[in-house]
Amino acid sequence: MTASSPDGHGLWLGDTRLLSEFRLLIGGIEPEAVRLHGEAGWLAFELASGDLQVIRERYVDRGLHERITLTNRGSSAVRTEVAIEFGSDFAAMLAVRGIVHSAPAARRRETAVKIEPAGRRHKVDLRPGQTFSVEVDVPAGRGAAASDFDTGLARIRDSYRSWANDCATFETDNPTLNELLAQSRDDMRMLLDRYPTGIYPTGGMPWFAVPFGRDALIASSFVLPMNPDVARGALRFLAAHQGRRVDLRTEEEPGKILHEVRDGEVVDKGLWPHILYGTIDATPLFLCALADAVDWTGDTALLDELWPNAEAALDWCDAYGDKDGDGYIEYGIGIEARNEGWKDSGDSLFSARRPVRGAGLPVPRLARDGAQTTRAERAGGRAEGSLQSRLLDP
Repeated sequence: MTASSPDGHGLWLGDTRLLSEFRLLIGGIEPEAVRLHGEAGWLAFELASGDLQVIRERYVDRGLHERITLTNRGSSAVRTEVAIEFGSDFAAMLAVRGIVHSAPAARRRETAVKIEPAGRRHKVDLRPGQTFSVEVDVPAGRGAAASDFDTGLARIRDSYRSWANDCATFETDNPTLNELLAQSRDDMRMLLDRYPTGIYPTGGMPWFAVPFGRDALIASSFVLPMNPDVARGALRFLAAHQGRRVDLRTEEEPGKILHEVRDGEVVDKGLWPHILYGTIDATPLFLCALADAVDWTGDTALLDELWPNAEAALDWCDAYGDKDGDGYIEYGIGIEARNEGWKDSGDSLFSARRPVRGAGLPVPRLARDGAQTTRAERAGGRAEGSLQSRLLDP
């Protein structure tokens, strides 16, 4: 783990990097990588340093926990020094990504690290077949504390087994495909965070390990056959944070579904919004995901619960998303991103002839009365007519 990596290496808590450097040196040199094994939230890195086999077992649960085991695989004794180096820059995620260029200077502080046996340097003298182990604990989060490695690892494995038991099982006559399905299920578990509204899939590691609107709605729709609780949690979280007022800085509007949630010093210092609503498609996707979830599960109680939010989302599509009444949702240049669709980098989408427009209004399968059905069909009709005229326009 090194801060100079372009991939954002580190131990992150929200949008703040608690640990930016973590290096193992044996005789002053980093051991060479041999192979990697991973399963159910746990990784084992096998390395080599001369006759020494090095195994680094690691898992992340309210902090980073690692056990380093050296074994003398040679025929003679090995005498050397084992050193563990740490660094903490408390950098902001958006600063590391280069999005915020005037990030606040990090306060001088150090991340708590517990090492057992104590000390960052150890002299070892191993006869053939002998081993030496050291455990590293870096607690992260409110109330987190160092814990026994094996106890914590058993807890992580139990949580993955529980997740697997809560999911539908898919099995084929192709072992490779079965392995892919199981790995995909475990990967989804790794992305899940828990909030008072339920489980929520984050956008991805490490840059996007926060709640995103569009990403969670698409992902939860895809995994409905595996576990519909992902969609329930995502929909409830987004409904709880649905826009209620007009705020030009955050692009919040009544009924709009959020783009992302950030925290840390860039938010505390006012350099980035805590909740940014700059997305054109999350609001119609919310309607589509709710419709898909109800279709798949028959959970009409969820529909009744979120019906006011669905109505507010439709109102946003009419009043704010479709400003010219042609049945399409459009946007100008965003506050934090020029493009506000799926590919939201500044140069991903442009048109020399006319402003780029988003997708047409959905015709959601949500209506509980004729008025809403007519409203959705009318919006769809406007979009279809507008599309035909554009296709005929040379």
